[in-house]
Amino acid sequence: MIVIEDFMIRDLKLKGLELLAYAVVFECTKGGCGLWCGSASDLAEKIGATNATPVINSLAERGLVIRKELAVDGKKWKILQTKFEDKAPAEATPETKPTEETTGLQEIAERIYKLYPTKCPTSGRGTGKSKSDVQKIVRLLKKGHTEEELAATIKRYIDEATEKRSWIQNFSTFLNNLPDYSEQEQGELQLFTESRRKPQR
Repeated sequence: MIVIEDFMIRDLKLKGLELLAYAVVFECTKGGCGLWCGSASDLAEKIGATNATPVINSLAERGLVIRKELAVDGKKWKILQTKFEDKAPAEATPETKPTEETTGLQEIAERIYKLYPTKCPTSGRGTGKSKSDVQKIVRLLKKGHTEEELAATIKRYIDEATEKRSWIQNFSTFLNNLPDYSEQEQGELQLFTESRRKPQR
């Protein structure tokens, strides 16, 4: 679901595809929590356009989005972010400083994030992964889900989709609707989590 904020229409005078594209990038980058790391084709799919490049160019020319390059694991990603991030305070207050617990959850969430494919193994279509998904994983961890459980669920879901030659969901949709496996399947997941705990020789 794309969230449209009032100021986008009232203050920025956005409409149509530009409004939708800005809203997608804004949701990923507001408060400095992440970046839109998807390709232009991923963004086009998300906003229902055939080509998002002219939309991105228009937003960039108006100074509403910033284009950058980010190196992750030796691979360069073309990313987008809104200028909302500039409004964040330069120095965090004691309430907003990351604690040891939140830092640990963030590291776990980053590991889980890397487990989900960037492209569907069946169709080759992008899965719309963005750094805002990391924050969704953090919220799942805070609700009681464990790293082993989420890792095993992702593995099972991808294995089943690959075997059945079916498309996999966008990562954000997957996180919003985690598969609910039966007790028998959970037993198989338990075997997987136990194998992850075994020390490597």
